[in-house]
Amino acid sequence: MISQPADQEPGTTAISSRGSRSAPTDTPHILVVEDDRVTRAFIVATLREIGARPTGVGRLGEARSAFCERPFELLVVDRMLPDGSGLDWIAELRKSGQTTAALVLTALREVPERVKGLEAGADDYLGKPFSPLELPEAIETVRGYGFRWRGGA
Repeated sequence: MISQPADQEPGTTAISSRGSRSAPTDTPHILVVEDDRVTRAFIVATLREIGARPTGVGRLGEARSAFCERPFELLVVDRMLPDGSGLDWIAELRKSGQTTAALVLTALREVPERVKGLEAGADDYLGKPFSPLELPEAIETVRGYGFRWRGGA
């Protein structure tokens, strides 16, 4: 069941212990792992505008729990989180055979850092700050060039 507890920030989705959902199944479900509340709310709002069903969390522990609760079509993961590295988590997922698409967001924009992200298993790497126009394009690229968002050609 999707819920919005009073203590949960707007723009995020809580997952019930049962993990049941009522949203349409043809809408991509995306897990956003970003510790900065403002950035997370912006990403979640952007994803909703383009027709996705985002679940926003601020820590890796929450991301791991959410990932175990239900399948996601895409992960949007901050590289540096308070309780660990988003890259390390992506590498763990890849080692376990998980192939869920992953887009890494980070302030570490230098080429060697981007290469580390791709080597860890990220499908793409978007440096912060990024333009509001870049995020949907990066997500579309990660999900495959044949996929078009609601309203796309």
